[in-house]
Amino acid sequence: SALMELGVSVEKINTNLPKFMGVKRRLEKIGTTESGVEVYDDYAHHPEEIRKTLEAIKAAFPDKKITVIFQAHTFSRTKALLPEFAASFTNVHELIILPTFASMRDGSQHSIEDDHDFVEKVRMTQANVKLIENPHDVVEYVKKNLTDASCLVVTMGAGNVYKIGYDLVRDLGQRPIKPLAEGNRD
Repeated sequence: SALMELGVSVEKINTNLPKFMGVKRRLEKIGTTESGVEVYDDYAHHPEEIRKTLEAIKAAFPDKKITVIFQAHTFSRTKALLPEFAASFTNVHELIILPTFASMRDGSQHSIEDDHDFVEKVRMTQANVKLIENPHDVVEYVKKNLTDASCLVVTMGAGNVYKIGYDLVRDLGQRPIKPLAEGNRD
């Protein structure tokens, strides 16, 4: 209806709407591994966004074991909202946390110990959580441990965590689904 309000014909809408692949980094499907593990990416980096995104994923895939690979964004936000972050991941089977992605406004007052503290706080509500410091090690962990179609992986955060999803799909023998920016945008 918004397109019709803007003067786009129904014929053009009907032709092009089925081609719409969704919004980049909002529950964007990256691909599926050879073993059937679906890989998605989402930009959620605030506790409420995370919670709502995970609720939507759980509703869409109620029988899947959801593994989230999360990278917090900005040291100050992570510290200020730590209790809210800890409560955001209750709908997942497993949570892998990467070191916090620094923002331009962040100083150098952060250490890996802060990320360990983050993991321990999250562990109070999500027992199956681990910190993996290197993105390559995350890819290797997932390749070894998530090997059947009952698993679903979501990379999540505002930093460069999305690259892990692409690496996973590529490393496991599949071609990632074309990102929206490279697709047909008629």
